[in-house]
Amino acid sequence: MSFASMLRHTCTVQKCTYTQNATTLEMGESWANYATGVKCLINAYSGGRKDQRDDVVYSITHVMFVETLSYLNWKEYRIVYGSDTYTIVGIEDAGGQSHHQELFLSLVK
Repeated sequence: MSFASMLRHTCTVQKCTYTQNATTLEMGESWANYATGVKCLINAYSGGRKDQRDDVVYSITHVMFVETLSYLNWKEYRIVYGSDTYTIVGIEDAGGQSHHQELFLSLVK
């Protein structure tokens, strides 16, 4: 069985941009679809792992496997799967030599 055949789910990768409110002049986040129909495998994560990003501590709730997405980073992107949105907490080169990535995700509530 090939790795690609194990990716039985699809998700959307969204990218953040910052826009300024014309009235208040405050900067705000805006998310837009960057890639749709991305093949993946997502599962609940029960390892109790936590990570900190920009002074926020995230509990990892899910783990996702994808073929290597060279553009992906935790600061600018997030994942949408079904009706759920996830913050990317960590990215690991799981297969070695850029074979595939393991994403550690935190469910946005």
